[in-house]
Amino acid sequence: MTLRADAEIRQSFNETAWVLDAALSRVSELWGVAIDDQSNRSGFDRTGFPSYTWSYVVRREGERDGCIVLTRVSLSYLEPWVAGEAAPVECTVAAEVFLLGSLPFFTRTEKREEPVARLARDGMRDLVRAHLAEAAEWLPERYRSAVDVSGHY
Repeated sequence: MTLRADAEIRQSFNETAWVLDAALSRVSELWGVAIDDQSNRSGFDRTGFPSYTWSYVVRREGERDGCIVLTRVSLSYLEPWVAGEAAPVECTVAAEVFLLGSLPFFTRTEKREEPVARLARDGMRDLVRAHLAEAAEWLPERYRSAVDVSGHY
């Protein structure tokens, strides 16, 4: 196992982040979504090891019966330190129902991995749309309409 130099990690991360940014660009066209950038493009980490991370959360929120209904897709890529390692984009799909200030009384989360090359080729818009729709289906039936956007695509 050979660790890469910081400059090599930074250059590789910048190239991959550029590809992922391009793949993410059309996600904002989806109706009713908010996109939060949680990336660490500086690579700074208190441990002293570089931690270059590309990370976005795409979420759709609604309200039903005084409850907040949330579907979310978190996309995260961590540049590997080891030479020759290929890292996928970690994709976490979630659905939650909660009262403001309270823990969720319904929550379901699934993790998946998506190859960077596939996202670069196909983009992320359809993937995120499908994952948000899937998360909405997980919700108890009475809350689904709060985040249902069929007909808005």
